[in-house]
Parts: sequence; C-alpha cells; structure tokens
Amino acid sequence: MSRNLDLIVYGANGLTGRLFTEYVSRQYGNLKWAIAGKDRDSLEEVKRKLKLKNEVQLFEARADDFDRLREIVGQTKVVVNLAGPYVFTGTTIIEACLEAGTNYVDVAAELSFIRRSIDLFHREA
Repeated sequence: MSRNLDLIVYGANGLTGRLFTEYVSRQYGNLKWAIAGKDRDSLEEVKRKLKLKNEVQLFEARADDFDRLREIVGQTKVVVNLAGPYVFTGTTIIEACLEAGTNYVDVAAELSFIRRSIDLFHREA
C-alpha cells in the first residue's frame, strides 16, 4: 500500500472532529491529509464550511466496514479517530490500522473501551 497521506481524521463531521479538523487546517497547511466518516454529504459540508483546500481528500466508510477501513488507513501514516462512542466505533478501526501498520490515536475516555482495547491489541500493537 502506498502511504500518500500523513493523516486521516475519522469522524471529522462530529463536534470534536470538526474542531480538530479546523485546527489541523489552520496550523498545518502543507500536511497531506484527508477527512473520513460514515456520511459523505456531511464530510463535504465540513470541507465547504471550513474552506478546506481541494487537496484534502474525503473518504466515506462506516466504522464497522473492516475492508473499506483497511483500504483507507493503508494510505496514511496516522489515523485520528474522533467518532464515538468508541465502544461502537473504535475496535474495527484499530484492527484495520494494525493490519495496515498504521498508527492509531483517539481521545477515548470510555474506560471499558480502553481496557478492552488493551486486552485485545496490546500484544500486536
């Protein structure tokens, strides 16, 4: 897989995702990155409202679609997952990142998800 992106923001259409996406667009103008989430229309709205550059790609993928997620995360160095609740969205994205050798970051504060993620993925990660 070719890693033509530095970063993918998954869940860019949610509140935290929009704030993070806006921050990245203002602070890191030369970054090669994309926004992703389950609904293309809302991602296009985010791109339009935040006046993101045309180079910022959009990827539509449901958090439970492992094959699509693996395809997407294989194109980047880092995925920031901002789509919660993580107990429903995090596991499949982490699995896709592990398989693709992509770094994964989230802002989860869900203790059960964190414990489960450690139990499931610590050894492989």
